Order: sequence, then structure tokens, then C-alpha cells
Amino acid sequence: VNRIPTARLVLRDGSASEEGFAASQGEDLIPGKQLEIAGGYDSKDIQIFKGSIVKQSIKVGADGNSILKIDCKDHAVKMTIGRHSRYFIKSTDSDAIETIIGKYGLAKDIAKTNIQHPEIIQYYATDWDFILSRTEMNGQIVLTEDGKLKTKAPTTSGDPLITLTYGANLLEFEAEMDARCQYQAVKAQ
Repeated sequence: VNRIPTARLVLRDGSASEEGFAASQGEDLIPGKQLEIAGGYDSKDIQIFKGSIVKQSIKVGADGNSILKIDCKDHAVKMTIGRHSRYFIKSTDSDAIETIIGKYGLAKDIAKTNIQHPEIIQYYATDWDFILSRTEMNGQIVLTEDGKLKTKAPTTSGDPLITLTYGANLLEFEAEMDARCQYQAVKAQ
């Protein structure tokens, strides 16, 4: 929610005896290439990520083992590059958002907003940050999946989709608590 989906692949790559990195030097894993990741059980795989390779790095340890890290992001990552300034006259937030998304060729499902503003100004902000700020003002969230951007009001009712139980269907978990920023009480108006 309100994030661009990201995947990181960590692969063993490289051979000191062959003096090269076969996977890294190949054509399949270079930045800009499309990547799909599927996962599942009992030969019933489903797509869990689709996007573009944005970064590749190699690390060779003191023991001679080398790894290749591939960072991938959803196609919506294009909206985070470069800051823009523009204005929208007599426009709703949803119309402004649709105009911006249209420039990137992404699919969209934008919840309509009703208030027509005399002007909306985007000043030196990435298109992604601007969209997040306008949806937040309308009590909405942004969901991105497979190159499609969706805005909607969050659902806060209904039954949970899954119940996670440590030892049953949750085998690995990482949590963190930091007491440095904990307040005894909060009062707001």
C-alpha cells in the first residue's frame, strides 16, 4: 500500500577459475529487462511479481564466493524519476491523477473524487509523490500491481483473508521495536 512493489533476487554467480560472472554477463539479467517471479506448491505456481530490473550488483567475499544481487521494481517506478512542476485548472484530484498516469502508459483504476478545485499545483515533486499526496488528502490509498495503478478508499471491515500462526503457516518472521520514539501520550486537535 502506497509503495512501489520491489523484488530482490540473490544468486550465486561467478567463478574465479573461469575469471567471469556468467549470469551477470548474460543478456537475461541486465537492467531494463522485464522479469516475472512465480511461486507456489505442487506445480501450481502463480505470478507474485512482475516488473523491470533496475539494478545489478556483484559482491565477492574473502572466501571467494560471489553473489549477484538483482533489484526489480514495478513499472510504476518510472513515476519516481525526476521532479516536475505543473498545474491543473478546474480539475478534480482524480482527473489530475489520471492525466499524470496517462503519460507513463500504465493501466489505471482511479476512484473518482467529487471536489473540483479551481487549481491544483504540483511544485517540484515526483509524479509518484504528488499522486500519494492527492490520494491521502481524499482518504484513499494507492495500490500498484503488474504495472496497474489503483486508488481507492481503504477497506476496514470484513473477515481477514488469512490468519498467520507461528509454527503452522508462519515459519520465518522479523519484528523490531524501538523505544527511542515512543510517546507516553498523544493529544491532538
